[in-house]
Amino acid sequence: MLEARTGRVVEDGNGAPVSRADVFQVYWKKGRVGEPPTANALRWSVADDRGAFRFTEAERDSNGGRPQGGDALEYGFYHPAFGLVRKGTPRSDASNELELTGRRLDDAGRRASELQLCGSLPVDAVHAGVAARHCDRGERNR
Repeated sequence: MLEARTGRVVEDGNGAPVSRADVFQVYWKKGRVGEPPTANALRWSVADDRGAFRFTEAERDSNGGRPQGGDALEYGFYHPAFGLVRKGTPRSDASNELELTGRRLDDAGRRASELQLCGSLPVDAVHAGVAARHCDRGERNR
């Protein structure tokens, strides 16, 4: 089962909400050292104006993928002002909510992030998913 999870995307340092961030939940297949990672299941959500997002419990992702025993679970987000931010972790309180934080990029950082995202071959399923949403189609988050 893909786990249900709620959370918020906020700016590191000041806690300001990051609205319209594309949030991902990916279950990485156990692989061999040196091989590119493979996703067994990948889902997306979009943070609202308060930075809040939700993943509901599901048997499979929208493409029919499902997690397997031993998969590594990862959360993160993409927003043009922050780039691709990986490795969200649950807070330690009883709510078990995620709080994903990122630092706003300066102009040079945004250009470098866009070049890496749109000007190179995707390194994994998350990179490919972000590129499909934001490259050569105009960025909806700007």
